[in-house]
Amino acid sequence: MTISVVQTKSGAVVGTSLTLTLGATTAGNCLVVCVGQGYNTVSVSGITLGGSAGNFAKATGTNENAGEYGADGEIWVDPNCAGGQTSLVISISGGYVLAAVAYEISGLSGGGAVDKVSTAGGIGTAITSGATSTTTAAAEIWVGLSSTEFTSSTITGPSSPWTNVIQNSYASGFGSFAAGYQIVSATGAATYASTQSSNYWAGAVVTLKAVTTSTYNATATVAGAGAIATPAVAQGSNAAPA
Repeated sequence: MTISVVQTKSGAVVGTSLTLTLGATTAGNCLVVCVGQGYNTVSVSGITLGGSAGNFAKATGTNENAGEYGADGEIWVDPNCAGGQTSLVISISGGYVLAAVAYEISGLSGGGAVDKVSTAGGIGTAITSGATSTTTAAAEIWVGLSSTEFTSSTITGPSSPWTNVIQNSYASGFGSFAAGYQIVSATGAATYASTQSSNYWAGAVVTLKAVTTSTYNATATVAGAGAIATPAVAQGSNAAPA
């Protein structure tokens, strides 16, 4: 099955809870939520879909704290989401501003979707997630983020083939956040890199594997006729040989 991004939703708020309104989700798709906060020691306290925590779990994240200021970036994944849901709520603790980008993705391999992750943090104009180790599958989607402290107001995401959502000055004229994805067809090391004015930052990236299918060949022996090969059938398919 081919990987496809079904929908992308984003938002930001001065507060500790952000609600994103989705188009109705499709059961079994994967939701990937990139969250950034830019003030103090903060973290995601929970994500709900349609009022339920569902299958969400933190895939990776990092906090670069500098006392009063700092940056946090986290990527959460629900590998097998409920269908028909339109409300996604992200909550944080320890801060009061946040930005988020949510992706609904089809064609991923259920509970085994997450492959490699990497995070990094620091201060300066260059933001990076650091590089993952080499991915294990050729067909994957890579999703990354760059999050800056509250006082930073501009950010530039990585160039093509990344598809980015940029949120500059998202919190009362301050704060910057970027998230993006690319669909790949070869193994490699994933890095999500951005640039900003010189402030504290956090970066993260996760790679997720496509559904894989395998085939088998069967033979049947008919009396007096010898062996007759039957067509290959994909495992899990309802198709019957002709």
